[in-house]
Amino acid sequence: MAVLAGVLLSLAFPPVRMAGLAWLAPGLILFAALGCRSGPAFRVGFVAGVAHFSTSLYWLLYIPVNKFYPLLGWVAVSTYLALYPAAWVWVSWRIAPVRFQADESWVAAARRFAATSLLARGGWALSAAMLWVGLDMVRGWMLTGFPWNLLGMSQYELLPLIQIVSVTGVPGLSFLVAWGAVVLVMAAVVHGLNPAQRRLWLGDFLPVAVFGLGVWLWGAREIWRYPAAPASSLRVLMIQPSVPQTLIWDGRGNSNRFNHLLEFTELALRTRPDLLLWPEAAIPETLCYDEPTYRAVTNLARKYGVWMIVGSDHAEPKASGKEPDYFNSSFLVSPSGRLAARYDKQKLVIFGEYVPLVDWLPFVKMFTPISGGFARGKHPVPFAFTVPPRTNEASGTMGTPRRLVASVLICFEDVFADLARAAATEETDILVNLTNDGWFSQSAAQWQHAISALFRAVEVRRPLLRCTNNGLTTWVDPLGQMHELYPEDLEYQFGETFKAMTIPIPDAATRTPTFYQRHGDWFGWGCAIGGLLLVGVRRRFREAEPR
Repeated sequence: MAVLAGVLLSLAFPPVRMAGLAWLAPGLILFAALGCRSGPAFRVGFVAGVAHFSTSLYWLLYIPVNKFYPLLGWVAVSTYLALYPAAWVWVSWRIAPVRFQADESWVAAARRFAATSLLARGGWALSAAMLWVGLDMVRGWMLTGFPWNLLGMSQYELLPLIQIVSVTGVPGLSFLVAWGAVVLVMAAVVHGLNPAQRRLWLGDFLPVAVFGLGVWLWGAREIWRYPAAPASSLRVLMIQPSVPQTLIWDGRGNSNRFNHLLEFTELALRTRPDLLLWPEAAIPETLCYDEPTYRAVTNLARKYGVWMIVGSDHAEPKASGKEPDYFNSSFLVSPSGRLAARYDKQKLVIFGEYVPLVDWLPFVKMFTPISGGFARGKHPVPFAFTVPPRTNEASGTMGTPRRLVASVLICFEDVFADLARAAATEETDILVNLTNDGWFSQSAAQWQHAISALFRAVEVRRPLLRCTNNGLTTWVDPLGQMHELYPEDLEYQFGETFKAMTIPIPDAATRTPTFYQRHGDWFGWGCAIGGLLLVGVRRRFREAEPR
């Protein structure tokens, strides 16, 4: 049952996208351990976690290096992440309103559980949902964090429902889904043992149904109230070069690859955009220190009079004269050919962009294919640029220049809500994500990564532009809808292409900070603290019970 539940939870996410299974699978995981003592309950949750993470993260096996490294990473990551559902199942049954006997059967345990009061069961279901969210918060923080495929993200296509993240962040949505899943299976168990007493089933299910309906109606109201006609727009050209990762790592073809990118971009620039985007890893050499690369990029910007945001590695010398610090960076290039701003990536990929503890434990490098690592950036950097005036076709008059501000997130930084929240200052008009998921071919990693970006747009009510190397180049509006995607045409979706888009820009007067933007993960960390307090109080209560 645990294995089945773990696989069903994976099916709720891309590529299968059966979002309704997320309202069932956590409850099945939990009730698979009904009647178990501490050790077996932990084991049931762990088995379910391994089944879920090993199937949903199968794309780790696609990394184009020696097969030992992807296999090791896949096993290690799946095993580590499985500890969280294991802890959830264990703790949830530790605080359950009934204590189980060592040799008690599942049916006997279910009967004793169904005999508890409606209030006790309802409070326990809420506690289990709170614990799920609290453990998600720890998963998103521990060891630099991996908040990937959080439970609420499976609902990304249900626009009214996901608007709640502008208040609570994704943890609020995950809480609702986890609560619903526990209640649904709990109600099924209670009703199955007492089929003649329908009030029991309704009493368990009604609170979450009413609350969920309220969230849906509130979200529909938010969508209806959102301005339909923003004051201005931005013409953006995104280049998707679709370079295989093996070629990116092969320096012998750098010159040909870069020349092809320039030629392809010049063809696409006939669309006359205001802003041109190249993805992460598009420039083979360092923009600042390789003279031919610098001339080619700045000449392109001058020739077409276009602003550019491009990804490139960068190096900064150390005062000590030792090996310089290397950064994964993005640059704003002005139409005059000036490097106007630079942002250095703050959140690095463990074992992909840095090796943890390598100074103290050098042998750790044996478990990763990378030879070096990047340094971390320190803070977000606003990219301010001016869009030239446009001619009004009806009157023939010219408009006025517009100053816009973009904030950049590189690669999987858009998975971290706190980074997007820090980047989306009051003056920020758009978020920009430059990424390269070419490590994972045309796998579900592309879609799973994209839905994380979708939630960043809703949380801060900003459009998010997403320029990728080989898939899901798109933009997300502030309500969470992805645009310019053609899933029925995989070759066009993942192949070499460009996308010319017109992005509506929210008016400054309507761009008030969301509750989430002002207060951050108040709900998620509140659940984490509440879970700790609940466990402590329940433990003392249990110790005081007569034996």
